[in-house]
Amino acid sequence: MHTGAVARVTVAPAPFGTGITFRAGHQLPARIEHVTGSEGATALGLGPARVVTVEHLLGALYGAGITDAWVTVRGPELPILDGSARPWADGIAAVGTETGPPAAVIAILEVVRVEEGATWAELRPCARCEVAVEVDYDDPMLPRGAIEVALEGERFREEVAWARTFVLERDILRLRDLGRGRGATPENTVVWGSKGPSAPLRAADEPVRHKLLDAVGDLALLGAPLRGRMVVHRGSHALHHHLLRTLRERKEAWTLVEP
Repeated sequence: MHTGAVARVTVAPAPFGTGITFRAGHQLPARIEHVTGSEGATALGLGPARVVTVEHLLGALYGAGITDAWVTVRGPELPILDGSARPWADGIAAVGTETGPPAAVIAILEVVRVEEGATWAELRPCARCEVAVEVDYDDPMLPRGAIEVALEGERFREEVAWARTFVLERDILRLRDLGRGRGATPENTVVWGSKGPSAPLRAADEPVRHKLLDAVGDLALLGAPLRGRMVVHRGSHALHHHLLRTLRERKEAWTLVEP
């Protein structure tokens, strides 16, 4: 999507307890402490290992309840595919998964909130894992709305995975100048301008659902399933990462529940 480079990725079984770990020359666990960038995509790095745009695959893995996998990456960035997580989710469903020993979960005990200007995000106590997002651009012609999904069963794949990435028309030149979006095409990116979307939407609230997809992908960086509710208002990768780092620092606000 951003580098325009060709990449090949293989997702393979890993022993239970491995976590989601990228192999990009060296091993790179998908954890919040290894996030090195948040501009338009989630970037991870550890030593010489670097990989960018991991959020769609991480969302598909988290949404499917997968806690352990090797992800071998040849190239600087994960491929954008059709702009959604559906190809990843469908691929996971096609090969099947293996049920292992119960995993420890991170249970939220107190509300954790971060704010950045007009945007904010919270983690709240909840008996299951729920994610809620609200999109509210200042321009009424731009996408807006709210959605929440409980991440259980096939709900991520059915309700979220197929939502494609989008870009605001007014931002394209600025992003190009920053060296981003070199691999963007009409087939993988919906452009949203004053007249609405550049292509038929898969659902009226597809952009809102894509924001939820990104939030789930970043949530996977906790490294363990969440027992709590994530709420995001006008979200971004940087906001998600800020929230997860703050949670890690607020040790009184969560506990690791062993099976």
